[in-house]
Amino acid sequence: MPATIVHAAPPDGIDRLTTATSLDSTQSGKIAAYAEYWGNRLGDSDPGVVQEARDRLTRPLRTVSGRPASLMFRTTYGKTLVPIMEKLAKGPSTYKSINAMQVASTLAIPSALSLLDDHVEPDLEKRPQVRLWAAIGIGRCLNADSIRTDKIKGSLRVIARSAMMETDPLVLRRELETLDNAVRNTRAENAGGEDLRKHAIKLEFDVVGKTIDRLEEGSAPASLLLALRPTLVLIRNQYIDPQLMREQRNIGLLAAPQLGRVYDILLVNEKDIRNDPELEQAAGQLIDSSETTLKLVDSHLRSGQSAPAVTPGRELWDQGNSSGLAESRDKWQVVLTARPYNN
Repeated sequence: MPATIVHAAPPDGIDRLTTATSLDSTQSGKIAAYAEYWGNRLGDSDPGVVQEARDRLTRPLRTVSGRPASLMFRTTYGKTLVPIMEKLAKGPSTYKSINAMQVASTLAIPSALSLLDDHVEPDLEKRPQVRLWAAIGIGRCLNADSIRTDKIKGSLRVIARSAMMETDPLVLRRELETLDNAVRNTRAENAGGEDLRKHAIKLEFDVVGKTIDRLEEGSAPASLLLALRPTLVLIRNQYIDPQLMREQRNIGLLAAPQLGRVYDILLVNEKDIRNDPELEQAAGQLIDSSETTLKLVDSHLRSGQSAPAVTPGRELWDQGNSSGLAESRDKWQVVLTARPYNN
């Protein structure tokens, strides 16, 4: 007869300890036992057990009666839990790795954020699904009081560096959304919120510029324009957001030259784009969005001066009029290589 595996009984719940600001050795031991038990269950082969374990692990971290888990609790909990999540994240199962990313993002402490950083870079993490959830997790940690702004800035640098190498459009899109979330962070100014915002704006446009470079050079798949199209909408929304008025001019000066380069993305990659109906449709939306935002920004930054007279890019693209797109590009370049853009 095969031996029957009998698991130890689940430890008592720890919900009453989540808001504690000091813990004695007995309480710390209960937290560690809970983290070890359910953390190990997250690596079970039964999906039902894994789902229960994920729910059990994240439950103590949810806000209770308007009070989030304390830093003391998170740190004590993470001391046992993060090493288990690290092991699962490095394992061969993509499903278990994703669950580890999700638990780490809910834990929201520096060591958990470092775990997410380690799995967002293509050179270190080959599975795009895991990179995707690592990027999502970093985004969820942006406003956590349990993580200092300097640590968040470091993670944003990792996100930006990773995005500059990313080949999966869905992952790149999420990385750019994370940078957008950092631009809109809700941290108080005296807690580094403004500094984080400026840092994120610079990184965001570094990534956009590098992505356009790669597409112009043909060193990245044309499918990355699927990530650029929604990103341009986010940038436009940043530009018109009343909460970001102090950054409006800076965003405009950074955005306009990059928007003017979208013509070349379509011209250089036209063959590949035309061979894919989804990309072909997205390209029309991309040029339409870029021109609309470019005209809006230019009307503010060069007040009283007219934008170049060009045929709408969406119309030219739908007609297959490559020479018309090139002409529009050249007209805009005259504007975008002069003041105030070339200061």
